[in-house]
Amino acid sequence: MKTTRNVLFVSVGTLALILAVALTGSGRAIAQTTVEPLRVVLENVARIVGDVRITNAADSPIPTRVEGPVGIVSSPTAALYTKPVLRPVDTFSREVTIDLLPTQFSGAASFVVPFNKLLKIEGFSGFAQVAQPDWQAPLVRFFTTTNGEYVGHLVFANKGAGGWFLYAPGWGGSQAYADPGSTVNVTFSRPLLGSGSATGPASMTLTFVGHYIDQ
Repeated sequence: MKTTRNVLFVSVGTLALILAVALTGSGRAIAQTTVEPLRVVLENVARIVGDVRITNAADSPIPTRVEGPVGIVSSPTAALYTKPVLRPVDTFSREVTIDLLPTQFSGAASFVVPFNKLLKIEGFSGFAQVAQPDWQAPLVRFFTTTNGEYVGHLVFANKGAGGWFLYAPGWGGSQAYADPGSTVNVTFSRPLLGSGSATGPASMTLTFVGHYIDQ
């Protein structure tokens, strides 16, 4: 009887070992747990039945790939914190250049927002050169359509080496929105000289940065 029991024990152990090797060797594992968390180290694809708890440091997030819908459940006492990450396709940067002829005192340029995107302009800066920097200060503005309303935004100019530096007016003044499919217009002008002319060429470059929001 004892010999039979030992043989049976060895057979069961051997069968369990064969199953474990077969499962891990195929790159897949099936794990079931109860209320106690199951500590595992995975290198391949795994199917886990039961609640899953992932713990990691704030400065070393765990990369994941999700295929299909995801359901997230939280409560006021156990809030879920997320960190949005912009995709490269969402980022926005556009450089606008306007050149004025020796007798021209104003000019304009524009660009169009994609029809399925809301554009958020988060900053802008640039540089302007005029023929007479001591007498001619550049006037630069841009116009956006936000919720169907056409509004203008002032660009500040500060005289520096070789021309005028363009920048946003104060804290938060650089932010602006443009409706999907709308046109952003940029204008550049310089005052006429005492003779009523705009002698000499002039140029202006303004760079916008921000991101698109899906609609």
